[in-house]
Amino acid sequence: MDDAIVLCAADLGESQMSTSNLPNNARTAPLDRGIDLREEDLARRRNWQLSPIYRLPNETFGHAFELAYLASVEKDSDFEEGGASAMELVQNISLVSKRWREIVLLNPRLWSIIDFPNRPAVETCIARSKNVPLQIRLISGYIPDIEKPPRKEALKDSISALMTCIDRWQSLSHDNLYMTETLGLIFAHPVPNLETLQLDAEFGPESEDGETALTIPDGFFNGKVPRLRRLRLLSCHLPLNPSNYANLMELSLSMIEFKSSMSSLLGVLTACPSLEILRLHYISFILSLTKAESSALANMSPIDMPRLRELSIVHSVGHDNMHTILASIHPPRSLHLRMVCAISRVVDLYNILPLHKDLESTFQSLLDIEELAIEFRVPSPGSGELDACDIRAVSRGGSPDRPPYPLMTLRLFPIESDEEPAEDSLGARLFHNIGRDLRLPQLKALKIARLDPEIVSPSAFADVLDHLPSIQLLELISCSPGLVWALTFTSSRRPCPSLETLHLERSLVIDKDLLAVIESRVTEGAQKDLAPLRLRLVLVDCSTMGQSSVLKLGEYAEVIIKPQ
Repeated sequence: MDDAIVLCAADLGESQMSTSNLPNNARTAPLDRGIDLREEDLARRRNWQLSPIYRLPNETFGHAFELAYLASVEKDSDFEEGGASAMELVQNISLVSKRWREIVLLNPRLWSIIDFPNRPAVETCIARSKNVPLQIRLISGYIPDIEKPPRKEALKDSISALMTCIDRWQSLSHDNLYMTETLGLIFAHPVPNLETLQLDAEFGPESEDGETALTIPDGFFNGKVPRLRRLRLLSCHLPLNPSNYANLMELSLSMIEFKSSMSSLLGVLTACPSLEILRLHYISFILSLTKAESSALANMSPIDMPRLRELSIVHSVGHDNMHTILASIHPPRSLHLRMVCAISRVVDLYNILPLHKDLESTFQSLLDIEELAIEFRVPSPGSGELDACDIRAVSRGGSPDRPPYPLMTLRLFPIESDEEPAEDSLGARLFHNIGRDLRLPQLKALKIARLDPEIVSPSAFADVLDHLPSIQLLELISCSPGLVWALTFTSSRRPCPSLETLHLERSLVIDKDLLAVIESRVTEGAQKDLAPLRLRLVLVDCSTMGQSSVLKLGEYAEVIIKPQ
C-alpha cells in the first residue's frame, strides 16, 4: 500500500479551502500568501485523510516491529525446530509500503537475528545490523540423507560468512553437528561476546554403535568463550571438567551418557556458584560411585547454590543418581523442583528426596509447602489411566492473598518388570510418605484426586491425616466415599483439628454418613475447643445429595453448592 494520497482537481484549483471538516489546528490561506503556505495546507489535509495508524511516528512503528520480530523467535524450547523465521517476518513487513520498508532498512536491530542458512541472506543481515550483537540460529531439524550434501554446503558457506563478525556473536544455536566440518570451524577462533550456546548432535553423524552422540574434546572451549553464561547440550558430550562450565547461569544437559560417576557432576556444580537453572534430561552415568566417593559424599557439606531457581530432572537413569544430586545441594527456599521419572516398585519419596538429611541444610523449600495437590491414576490420552502419580506443591509466602509460586512438581511412573511386585502400589507408598517422611509443618491445603481403597485404605488415610494437623482446607475429588469417614471425631482421635473447609467433588458419599461426620466434628470440637463451631462444606457434582440433605447439613455447616 502506497502512502501517497491522490487529491481532486477541484481541491488543487481552489484559492481557499473550506475548514468545516478540518481539524481545529488546520487553517487555509489565500494563494497570494505564497506557494509554501498552500503546500503546507495540502500536506496537513493529506495527513488528516490518512488512516489513524499512518499518523504514528516512525519510532512507534519501529518499536512495534521489534516486538513482533522478537516474538517470532521467542519460542525458546530446547533444541527444537519451530517458530517463524525472523528474516521472513522482516521481508513481509518491508513489502507493506514504502514507508515501512524505509523503517525496516534503517533499524539495525531488525537484522540481528540470523536464522536462514543462505550466504547472501546472512551477508545482508551482517551488513544491515551494523554493530548490533547477533543471535544466530542454525536450526534445521532432521535432514534426510538424500538432502545432506546441498544443505551442508549451504550451511558451511553461511558459517564462513559469519566468521567475519565473530566478535558480535551473542548467542549461537546449532544442530546437525559435525565436529570436523562445522563445530571445529566455528570455534577455530575465540568468541569473546558469546553468552548463550546451544549445540545439538541428535541428527549428526552416527557412531559405530548407531548412536548420534558427539564427543567434544576436553578443553575445547577453554579461553574461547569467556562470557558464556548459558550452555545447552543435546546428544553432545562434553567431559564433566569443572573448567568447562565455570561462571554459568544455566546448564542444560539432554540425552547424554557420561562415562564417569555422579561425583564428576557434583564437581561441576561446585564450580558454578551463579547457576540459576539446571536441567538434566535423559542423562545417565556409566560408572557407579566408588566406596571412597560414597564415603566422601556422606561427609561432604551440601553445595551452596544461592541463585538456583529451577532444577529439572527428567527420566535420568537410576533413582540413586537423583537422590545423590538432591541430597548434595543447598538451594534457596524459592527453588522449583521438577521431576519426571520412572521408578522401581520398591522406591518411594524417601529414596528420591533428601528426607533422611536435615532439610534446613539441603532443601529448605520442602519445609515451606503450604498447598499440596496429589493426583493418582493420571489419565492418559487414548490409553485410559496410568499407574502414575502427580504431586504439586506451592507456597504463598505465609499469606493467603499472595499468588502461589511452585516449589515442587513430580510425575512418577512405576517401572514394569517381571520381578516380584511390591506389596503396596506406587500410589500407596508415595501417599504414606506424606506427613511421615515428608514433614509439612506449614501445610494448609491438601487436594487429592482419584484416591480409592485399592490404593489407600480408610484407616491408612486417617493415619496420614494425623500427621497433618495444620490443614485448613481439604479437597477430595473423585475419591472413595469411605475416606470421608477418616475425618470423624471420636473420643480418642481428632484428625485435622484446624479444618475449616471440606470440598467434595464428584463424591458418592451418602447424606447420612456425611451428616454423621460433620456432626461429630462440630459437637466434639465445640466441647474440646478444637474446631470451628460451623464448618464450610463445598459440594460439587455430588449426585447423592438432595435438597433435604443440604438442609440437614446446613444445621451444622455452611453448605455451598457449586455447579460442575
